[in-house]
This record gives sequence, C-alpha cells and structure tokens, in this order.
Amino acid sequence: MMEIKVFLKKEIIEIIKTNKIYIIFLLFLFFGLSSPILTKMMPEILSQIAGDFQILLPEQTWIDSFNQFFKNLNQIVLIAVIIVFMGSVVGEVERGTALLVLSKSSSRASFIIAKFLAAVVILIISLLIAYAGCLLYTIILFPDVSFTLSLQATLLFLIFSIYILSVTIGISAIVKSQIVTGVVTLGIYFISSMLSLFNNRLGYYSPGRLLKYQGEILNGTVGLSDVFLTSVITIIISLAFLFLGIVIFNKREFYSNN
Repeated sequence: MMEIKVFLKKEIIEIIKTNKIYIIFLLFLFFGLSSPILTKMMPEILSQIAGDFQILLPEQTWIDSFNQFFKNLNQIVLIAVIIVFMGSVVGEVERGTALLVLSKSSSRASFIIAKFLAAVVILIISLLIAYAGCLLYTIILFPDVSFTLSLQATLLFLIFSIYILSVTIGISAIVKSQIVTGVVTLGIYFISSMLSLFNNRLGYYSPGRLLKYQGEILNGTVGLSDVFLTSVITIIISLAFLFLGIVIFNKREFYSNN
C-alpha cells in the first residue's frame, strides 16, 4: 500500500507537469459548457442550413442537452483518453524510465495500479467539473432539469470510462508498443459499443450497454436497478484487464533490453 502511495504521488506530479491533464480537462470542460448552448441553438442552426427547406425539430429539453453532453464524452473524449494514456506503461518501458523506477525491488503491481489510479483521479475531477458546468448551463437554458437522473447517467459514464482506462492501462502493460496499445484499445472500445446494439444477453450485459443506458436513464425508461448487473459485470471486466496486465508485466524481462 505504501508503494502504491509513492507511485501514485509520482504519477500525479508527472501528469501535472505534462500536457495530459490539460488535454483531458479542457476537453471535458469544453463539452460540459458547449453542449447545452449547442442544444439550445440547434433549431436555429438547422433552419439556417436548410434555407428554403423546412426542418421540424421537436422542442429541445434538458434531456437533449445531456444527451449531447454524453454523446461528445462517449466519442471524442474517450478516444482522447485512450490516446493520452496508451503509453502509460509501455511508454516508460520504451524510454527506459521503468528500469530506473523498478530497479530497487519495487512492486510492478504497485507501479501499474498507481498509474491506473492517477488516471482515474484526473478523469473524476475533470468529469465532475464538466458535469457541474453542463448542469449549470442546462438549468439556465432549459426548465425542469432532473439533478437525480442526470447524475445517475453521469455515474454510468464514469463506470464505462473507468473500464476504458483499465483496458488502456492493462493493454499498455501487456504489449510492447504504444501504437499497438492504442489500436487494440480502440478496437475493444468499438467492439464494446457495437455489442450494445444486440438485443440478447451479450448485448444487455456488455460494458458498451452503459452508453445506451445513459439516454434511457435520462428519459426515465430504466432505473439504476435495471443497470446494476451490467455495471457490476463492467467493473469485474475492468479488474480482469488490470489483473491480466499485472500478471503479464510481472513476467516480462525488459531490463536486459534497455
């Protein structure tokens, strides 16, 4: 536990010193503030684009605002998260800094867990600030905002994004190239999203189903009890990726190659 605290402190300091924290934070903040505004302006934007053609759009609501928010987070932001953290472990191995950090009989498991926890901390802080901004602007622009439902949908995004982080860190500990890490993790991300489209057990209980449940939570068509099992399965799969990464990383012999 003490090693994890030491590594965690090191990781957070390094993230602050690099552009990682600013890229993630600014993306979250941008979409948190812009999504309600874009939703409010959407009818006018479409009417300008359509010109003489008439486009009938239902009246925009707070649900549309948060749907836009999560759409941006689920696509653009999560891909950015993968790109930013895909070199977390393998990048240090390539640069040789892992050799220096782990040369004093330090635990490789603590090394990986600390990287994962540091990324989660950055993610949670960024998400909370983005959610607060989105909620504030949505309250201003749209009436009858449900704090409870929007927060529940945000929780589902957090669970899925932590799953993506665990895949990214786990794969980064397994493979020997940042590019391969990115490609494999992106592949798992897209497969997870596609599986959610199937109306069978595989679709209902795949991590990607949480993306669909976000909108259904906002609409009030499902409750937290309906998404509980999928959330638990997603957390278990997340832990499995981290565990697999730790097991394989413990067996790697990269010292002699650097």
